[in-house]
Amino acid sequence: MIEKYTESDLVPRAYFRLGFVTAVRMQNYVEGATLLKEYVHTFPHGKSADYAQFLLGRCYQTNAEYKRALEEYSELLNKYSKGVWVDNARKEIFSILAEDKTLSSAAGLYQEKDYEGSLRELEEFQAKYPLSNYADDALLQRGFIHVYNLADFKKAGEIFQEILRSYPDWETAPSALYYLGVIEDLEGDKEGARSIYKELVEKYPQSIWTDNVRSRLKNGKSG
Repeated sequence: MIEKYTESDLVPRAYFRLGFVTAVRMQNYVEGATLLKEYVHTFPHGKSADYAQFLLGRCYQTNAEYKRALEEYSELLNKYSKGVWVDNARKEIFSILAEDKTLSSAAGLYQEKDYEGSLRELEEFQAKYPLSNYADDALLQRGFIHVYNLADFKKAGEIFQEILRSYPDWETAPSALYYLGVIEDLEGDKEGARSIYKELVEKYPQSIWTDNVRSRLKNGKSG
């Protein structure tokens, strides 16, 4: 039925409302995540798409599925970079990292917009706890800061390459490869971006980032 009436503005509003009520009011986070993901997939440009993407991350975070929550918040940063929920997503990313108390200082510094200080704390964490379950997330967050807050694409690229070398089978690897493509795109190298996105599709066909780039490659767009 949704497929038949997707042109109606009432359908995306009603579908978002269903996901919102299920997740927020009924606190059924598993079913809520399913509905919100379907909404974002079906109506990526809907009026509530960025909010739905944020709530999707919250569903996973509340269920202690931190890796998936980080992926959904990261997706919000990329797909809805000018949306009103971007700052909230960044704060939640750091709140997840701060589940390990040694990262709480990095989270606080980031929220205070002391990006250099936050980077130092993240680097110190990696040096102290290289085998931590959060080690790859901390490294990925360093890359985020260099891309989105410092516009240091060279350093960000080095960090994402390090993730691919050190954690090729971890859930952050597809994210790192995707962001390497984003960097190429931001620097104006559209062909370089397309090449990386194709590599992403081949190496990580099940990743959420793969779904994100398939339509772009099909339509001849890089970013």
